[in-house]
Amino acid sequence: MKDGKGILAGILGVTVLGLLAAGPAWAKEARLHVIQGGPAYFNAGIGAFNAAGVEPGPGHRGNATLPEIDLEYQSASKLFGIGALWGIVANTNGGFMGYTGFYSDIA
Repeated sequence: MKDGKGILAGILGVTVLGLLAAGPAWAKEARLHVIQGGPAYFNAGIGAFNAAGVEPGPGHRGNATLPEIDLEYQSASKLFGIGALWGIVANTNGGFMGYTGFYSDIA
């Protein structure tokens, strides 16, 4: 099982590197422009956790649909048009998740 995850991670890594290498030529041909600068953003949102009403397998408690809030910060600093973001999602039952990632503004 562990080896399968390593292989999947390797395939994903090679795919991402290939897209990064081919990205500028493809973007120029498609007349896309990556925005290099700009202000930082703070986003807030509300929604519903488990809005689709997915039920777990047999022997588990049901998953209730709960109100949630999402807070996210996108940095203004970018390297090659790619910036960092950080966020947290929390629901009214005490569940929460923090996340981080990358973003790019494309016109």
